[in-house]
Amino acid sequence: MEFKLVNHEVIAQSTVTLDTLPEGVKDIWANEMWKQGYQGEDVVVAILDTGCSMTHPDLNGQIIGGRNFTTDYNNDPNNYSDNNFHGTHVAGTIAAKKDGQGLVGVSPNVKLLILKTLDSTGNGVLTWMLQALKYALAWRGPKGERVRIVNMSSASKLSFSTIHDVIKQMEAEGIVVVAASGNVGDGEANTDEIGYPAYYPEVVAVGSYNMWGQVSTFSNSNNQIDLIAPGENIVSTWHIDHGYLKLSGTSMAAPHVSGAMALITNKLDQAFGRKATPKELYDELIDSCTVSLDVPKTLQGYGALKFINASKRPVNKVKVSSVHFEDALLWLKNKGMFNTPDYWRTYAVAGKTVKGELIREALIKIYIVQALQAQVDE
Repeated sequence: MEFKLVNHEVIAQSTVTLDTLPEGVKDIWANEMWKQGYQGEDVVVAILDTGCSMTHPDLNGQIIGGRNFTTDYNNDPNNYSDNNFHGTHVAGTIAAKKDGQGLVGVSPNVKLLILKTLDSTGNGVLTWMLQALKYALAWRGPKGERVRIVNMSSASKLSFSTIHDVIKQMEAEGIVVVAASGNVGDGEANTDEIGYPAYYPEVVAVGSYNMWGQVSTFSNSNNQIDLIAPGENIVSTWHIDHGYLKLSGTSMAAPHVSGAMALITNKLDQAFGRKATPKELYDELIDSCTVSLDVPKTLQGYGALKFINASKRPVNKVKVSSVHFEDALLWLKNKGMFNTPDYWRTYAVAGKTVKGELIREALIKIYIVQALQAQVDE
């Protein structure tokens, strides 16, 4: 088997009361984003894992589709139910709904695409993972929805160029990939523990911290860790008897970040009036939603996930090269800044002269700042 679940610890069965807010969801201040109206609406998160319980009441209505890529259930592609427990637990942390019963996930209005890539033992092969990633990239929902975030809890000691290539394509097409960093850490900042796909630079690699604000001793350390999230004693949904289970591991931390990314997607899409790019989403996550701890960067990345700036309006950054010059000319004319756009069209075109190029750039910058209410991305 090339891929397997990152090692994790099963703590105990657990019970919850009405609309329980798990400690991890509390600790990242997810409710501060909910107060601003961001709860994951219209965002689809693909979960590549052991499947998901289709009948758990906390997840009822949250699943928009799915597919089985394993040999479980006699290779039936339409049976992506969970026969392990891990995938259901991940799903609950991301998307358990707020309906007056059970517990609540980080992003309670998000939709899930369940892609079963790991069998009942938590193992998988390269072809299952590759097929699932390509499926997530090409998938379209009943209303034209597309996957915006992918959550992965499996790891391999080996790097596969085919997997990496698809992940790079996902980033280019607007999909953020989040992955558990791995649970073979030794608590030492100067020793590297590496697992793929989390180690790829295009992937948001998530380590774990506990409720005392300490980096989990099992959490991998390396120079590609992006941030850490709650990963110890995490209560979430269980596939047996519609119950709840307490687990520890970086694969419990990663879904906190995937859920957070769904909330950030809401925030930036609304602020920008368009779909935010993976880079914009990542920058908002790191710049506005992390708190640095007093430990080396190899252990924590940029810090612990925390919505400390939930009410802060994000800044839209626009590159000069992404603006159509004719759009800028029309806006400037309509604003009465000049009445003869033909002159500017003739003398301020790219490549005409050095002076013309500078004039063109200056006009576009005016348009970006005043018309788009954005910053120039230098």
